[in-house]
Amino acid sequence: MINTLFLFLNALIILMVAIYVNHTERLILQLKEDVRKSLQLERVSEEKPIDCTDIHVSEGSGIYTIYPKGIGRINVYCDLDTYNIGGGWTVFQHRETGEEDFNREWIDYENGFGNLRKEFWLGNSNLYIITDQGRYELMVMIEDFKNNKAFARYTSFKIGNVFSNYKLSIGEYSGTAGNSLWNNNNKPFTTWDKHNIKFDTEECEKYEEGPWWFFEHRRCTVGNLNGKYLKEKSGDYGGIYWYHWQTSYKVTLQKTTMMIRRIL
Repeated sequence: MINTLFLFLNALIILMVAIYVNHTERLILQLKEDVRKSLQLERVSEEKPIDCTDIHVSEGSGIYTIYPKGIGRINVYCDLDTYNIGGGWTVFQHRETGEEDFNREWIDYENGFGNLRKEFWLGNSNLYIITDQGRYELMVMIEDFKNNKAFARYTSFKIGNVFSNYKLSIGEYSGTAGNSLWNNNNKPFTTWDKHNIKFDTEECEKYEEGPWWFFEHRRCTVGNLNGKYLKEKSGDYGGIYWYHWQTSYKVTLQKTTMMIRRIL
C-alpha cells in the first residue's frame, strides 16, 4: 500500500514537473516572439522618413508622407533633383501662377495652406517641428518673367517655436541671387493681424502685402517671397522681390521656391 502511494506521488510529481517545464518553454518561446516583433516594429519605425532627406533620389520629385518626431505624419513636396546638388529637399514655399492668396492671417501661416502640387506654404508649426530634428540648410530659388534664374543658399536654417513667434535663424550665404535675408536673421514672423516687430508695421504694409520675417526699418525687409503676385513691370511696391538680385524693389518675381535639407 505504501509502495503504491509512493509510486503514485512520484508519478504525480514527474507529471507536474513536465507540465511546468512545458509551460515555461511556451512562455520563453512567446517572450522571444514578442521581442522579435518589437524589434521588427522598431526597425520599421526607424525606416520611416522624418523629412525628404530620407527619401531615395531614384523615386523622383513629388508628394511624400514624412513622419517628423512629435508630429505624427504630414504630406510634403520633396524636390529630389534640383540644381544637380543631390536630392533630399523638403519644400515649404512655392509660387508660380499667383492663383493662391499669400496675404493671409497668422493662423493660416501657422497651419499651412495651398496645393502641394502648385502654390503653398507648409506651415510654421510644421517647419518648427521639422527643423528641430537636426541641422538643416536652406535653398531659395527665384525666377523672373524673363526666365532668368538665381539661387541663395544658407548653411543653416531653423524656425523657433510659437512662443518665439517662429523666429528665423539662418547661417552663411552663398549663391547668385544676393543675400536678401541678411537683416531678417533672428526676427519673428509677422502677419497683418499679428505684429511682432517694434517698428510701426503699418508703414511696412504700405509696401509689403505678404507676411514675412520683418525687421525694424522703414521698408522692413529687402526681400519678400510672400508678397503680392504682380506682373513684371507693374511699377508697384509690395510684390514678390529679392532686392539684391536686380537691386530693385519693383522687379517682381514669377517663380519662387524655398526648401530645406537635413545635414547628415
